[in-house]
Amino acid sequence: MPLEFNIINYNSPEYQKALRLREDVMRKPLGLLLSEEDVKDDGKRIHIGGYYNDELICGCSLRIIHHKIAHIYSVFVKQELQNKGFGQRLMAYAENYAKSQGAKRLYVEGRKAAKNFYQKCGFSSCGLEYIDMNIVHQDMRKDIA
Repeated sequence: MPLEFNIINYNSPEYQKALRLREDVMRKPLGLLLSEEDVKDDGKRIHIGGYYNDELICGCSLRIIHHKIAHIYSVFVKQELQNKGFGQRLMAYAENYAKSQGAKRLYVEGRKAAKNFYQKCGFSSCGLEYIDMNIVHQDMRKDIA
């Protein structure tokens, strides 16, 4: 299936679309909405959107922490399109983008329920599990050098 990726400019109309989809996928199932706290650092991040037939269906944010480490945030795929490989393709794009910026290692704070997904993408657990938003999370990393 043809999937195109674009960098989404912060505070653009596409960014607003991405925020709505992110909220639909990541917050509403928990009975929550995105808060100011959730998006306070978005201006410092690179936002990636995945488009299928010109429709935004997935995305994530990326921040190069320093010249060798990148952090991936808020990975989301439209609910009805999950488990079809779009998320893995999104992660591969984010990884290649981070590499192009000189990153040697990726980090993600993943929900425990998504641990197998991140492992399929080549990530391994690091650190202890912890609770965030009443959900068990696991930090994961991947060397990309």
